[in-house]
Amino acid sequence: PRARSCPSTARACAAPTTEVSAWAQANRLVLAQTAVDDKSNASTAIPELLRMLCPKGCIVTLDAMGCQKAIARQIRQQGADYVLRVRDNHKGNNPYRLRHQTGASAS
Repeated sequence: PRARSCPSTARACAAPTTEVSAWAQANRLVLAQTAVDDKSNASTAIPELLRMLCPKGCIVTLDAMGCQKAIARQIRQQGADYVLRVRDNHKGNNPYRLRHQTGASAS
């Protein structure tokens, strides 16, 4: 997630907007992005962003914010594979371990 601030020429500026983006690494191109609700966090905007895309046959990578069973399940239901960063607070997991899912159902 990235916070976007107001331009320096803006007279009155609201709080920065946080956005979640889908990035195509090979093409160096933003495919889609959506704003995160002010009273929420990026994990609630990720499913919306995924619905904007057709990730079938792709590998979706997400940081720890996206490491949720429902998000992993949605990625698989849309025909993609994923690599998710496991959060530091997951018991018994090394904070730098990645979770990778291909071909099997999300647990």
